[in-house]
Amino acid sequence: MPQTRRSRWIAALLAVLSTAAGVTVVAAPATAQPALPTSCAWMRKVAPDSGNIAYPDSAAAYWVSAVRVPAGGHVEIRGSYPHARYVSLATYSAAAQSIDGLSDIAIRPDPGSTNPFHVGADRTTSRRDFTVRLTDGRAPRNGRAANTLYTTSADGTRTSPPGFALVLWRVYVPDDGTDQSGGVGLPTLTTVDARGARAAMPSCPGGAPGAVVTGPSAAGLAPAAYAPRPAGTYGTNPPSWHKFTGTAQALAIVLTGGGPGRDIPDRIGDVAGPLGAGGFFDNPDNKYVFATTDAGHGSVLELRGRAPTAPRTASGETTMGGGQVRYWSMCTENALTTAYLGCAYDEQIPVDPDGWYTVVVSAADRRPANARAACGVAWLPAGAGAQAMLLLRNMLPDPGFTSSVQRAAPGREAATMGSYLPTARYLRSPADYERRGCAGH
Repeated sequence: MPQTRRSRWIAALLAVLSTAAGVTVVAAPATAQPALPTSCAWMRKVAPDSGNIAYPDSAAAYWVSAVRVPAGGHVEIRGSYPHARYVSLATYSAAAQSIDGLSDIAIRPDPGSTNPFHVGADRTTSRRDFTVRLTDGRAPRNGRAANTLYTTSADGTRTSPPGFALVLWRVYVPDDGTDQSGGVGLPTLTTVDARGARAAMPSCPGGAPGAVVTGPSAAGLAPAAYAPRPAGTYGTNPPSWHKFTGTAQALAIVLTGGGPGRDIPDRIGDVAGPLGAGGFFDNPDNKYVFATTDAGHGSVLELRGRAPTAPRTASGETTMGGGQVRYWSMCTENALTTAYLGCAYDEQIPVDPDGWYTVVVSAADRRPANARAACGVAWLPAGAGAQAMLLLRNMLPDPGFTSSVQRAAPGREAATMGSYLPTARYLRSPADYERRGCAGH
C-alpha cells in the first residue's frame, strides 16, 4: 500500500478513536500525514476514564493497536487471562467493521495453564497464560488453526490494508479490587518475521490500565434543564426497538425519528458502501437492539423486561458460573457523539423474584425519588438533550437461549425475543412515577 494511503488510513482510524470535548470526530483531513503508530503495542485506551466513544459500555475497557504484520511472519500476542467476566481479541477493517475474533473461551491456555472462563473453571488459578498468533491472511472456513487471529474475514468481504492489522483487546467487569486489565496487565506484542527474528513492541504512553469506573458518565450526571420538543420529533411512543445491523442503518433510524419503518434505513444501507453492514468497532460476541427516546412524550421513561441469567463474577467468585448469556447490559447513549451517558450491567440491575427488572430513564434533574436500587429500580441518565439512544446488549448466549438478541430477526424483534425485549411507557413527570411508591420497601 502506498505511504499516502497508509497514512490516511491510520489518520482516519485515529480520528475515529479521538474525542474533542466529548465529541467524536469521524473523519480525518485528507492531507493528514501522521507517522504510522506501529512502534508501540497498545496505542489507545477506550474506557470511562479515557475516550468515551463508539457506543461503549461503562463496564468495559478496550485497548487498540495498529500493527504492521511482517511479510511471511506474524505478531505474537502473549498475556494472562484477566480476573474479569469476559475478554476477547478482534481485528477490524478500515471501515471499523469486525473481521475476526477470539472470545476468551476460544483462546486455549499455554501448557500447564488453565482458562478460567469455562463454566466450572477455577477463576482464581495462578497459572493463566495464553499465546495467540496474529497473521496477515484470510480466516479459513474450516480447519481453523488454534489461537490464530486473521486480518481478512472468511468470506473475504472485510479486510485490513495489506500488511497491517487493527486489533482490539477487550476486558469486561474486572473483579472488585483489580484495575481495568483485571489485575494482570496488558498482553505483550512481538513481531516475528519470516526468518523467525523477534522484536518486542514497547508499551505506549497513556495506555496503562487505570481505576475501574462504571455507571453514569460525567455528562450523564450533569444537571439537565428539561427542554421538551413536540412529541414524535425524535422517537415513537412507545420507543421502537431495532436490531443493529449496521452503522448506516442505525444513523438513518436515529435521524428519521426512530420509527419502525425500514425502507429509508435499508436504502441508505444499500448505498453506504463499507458502512452498510456492521461497523463502528462492533464486538463479534455482542449483539444489540437499540431504540431512540423522545422527551416530548414524557420526561420519565420506564422499561420493564425479563432478565437473562448470567454468571456473577464482580465479587471475585472462585468458580466460573453459567447462564443464558455471559453478560448483558443496558446503556443510554448520545446517538450522534457515540458517547455513553450511563450504563447498568446485569449485576447492577435489581431483578425481582419472578426474574423481571425495571429501568427508569430521565434527565438527571427529572429523576424520580423512587428510581433507585432500594426500590428495585435501576436508573439511567437521558442527558441534556431531548433525544437519547437506548442500547441493550447480549453477549455469548447459550445455544439453548432462543430469546437472545443474537436470535432476533430484524423487523420481528418482539416476536423473537418475547419478554426479554423490554416494554416501555412514558410518564409526563417525576411525580407521576413517584406515585407508584417504592416496591423495595
